[in-house]
Amino acid sequence: MNGTILVEGPDDEEVVSHLLRPRGFERDSRVVIDADGRRIPQPLRHPKLGELLIKQQKGYPRVLIEFGVLLKRAPVEFGDFVAIIMDYDQRDPWAGLRARVVSRLPDLDETLPKALPATGLVETIGDGRRLGVWLMPDNQSSGMLETFLATLIPPSDRLFERAKDAVDGIPEKLFGPTKVEKAYLHTWLAWQAEPGVRMGTAISNKHFDPSAPMAKLFVDWLERLMSA
Repeated sequence: MNGTILVEGPDDEEVVSHLLRPRGFERDSRVVIDADGRRIPQPLRHPKLGELLIKQQKGYPRVLIEFGVLLKRAPVEFGDFVAIIMDYDQRDPWAGLRARVVSRLPDLDETLPKALPATGLVETIGDGRRLGVWLMPDNQSSGMLETFLATLIPPSDRLFERAKDAVDGIPEKLFGPTKVEKAYLHTWLAWQAEPGVRMGTAISNKHFDPSAPMAKLFVDWLERLMSA
């Protein structure tokens, strides 16, 4: 099996990669450069499930555009599956995304659910290819990658609530209300033994628990997408 996951940016790509490592996924460490000097992303490989290419798109509008492009491609270019991982940071994003899919694949109008499942979407097209959707943090609640990662903080942690209090106590915040959860998490990361590590690295460093229930649900969705 082989396919593509579209994500909004480098943090999403790194977090997904680090969450998959304990499940046996590995990436070739070689850096491959194209003729224009740009790095060519290498897929994650699993000995039984196949290859998964994570492509960052610099924001959700580009994710949607690329998703539409992939939906139009022939099976040989499409691969066995294509999925998107986006923040649930707008009003009812699934409704708009569902309409976009149906506009390109009208036969799916009868089978695509009106509400996104809490376990993530895995839908089979008539020719056997699969579509996947996960909206951060949990497919049901408004939030973002940082909201998802906050659920992976070990219950024994005593700093996250203090980090939230510190952020909430800022009298004149330079960031808007939609950025508060980012501020919570990055403040907490700045207070670790190695301050300021990237979010993916923080998973490998055990700051986050990759076996937490929400992490397990997310990785189970990815494996179901690849093995359905």
